[in-house]
Amino acid sequence: MRLKYHAVQSNLLHLAMLLDLRLPTGNEQEFLGTGKASTKILGILSKKIGGGTTHLNIGYQRRDAELDSDELEVMLGFDQEVFKGFTLAGEFIGDFDLDVDDAISLFPGSIEMVDQPGDGSQSIRRIDLSNIPERENDNTFDLALGVRIAATEQFSLLSSMLVPLNHGGLKSTVTATVEMSVFF
Repeated sequence: MRLKYHAVQSNLLHLAMLLDLRLPTGNEQEFLGTGKASTKILGILSKKIGGGTTHLNIGYQRRDAELDSDELEVMLGFDQEVFKGFTLAGEFIGDFDLDVDDAISLFPGSIEMVDQPGDGSQSIRRIDLSNIPERENDNTFDLALGVRIAATEQFSLLSSMLVPLNHGGLKSTVTATVEMSVFF
């Protein structure tokens, strides 16, 4: 459930607040959600400059689930119309883990195995228990880049990619999307 309130809408800037409540509708045992509610409050500031818009969003997300700590979220971005019907966009997305004690650490460390081939020699192998890098926090930093081509008022193509700026576990190298919008 989301509630958005536009506090200020002027030619100079727009200021809004967003409240996002996620209810525990899934089944945690079936990996369909965390089984706990989460709440986010977000401040949204945007300003039109020429043919473009800049924005800064700062928010706090309260999470009650295990292995999922509260976060400070920051998004800083822009969109710029290069020429009629062609717009470029970019955004930095940062999630800062607020409780280091809740950082996920899957199978930390390594074990040593002794190999003894039949010739009487032996060697010791070190095997990492996980290929997920060990970190002190779950902070994530991403860069989103996109383009919008509006051929007409009723038809547009959008394409974007999300590029991770830090490495922290199970994340794609690049995530790409393509969207086509048709209005009747």
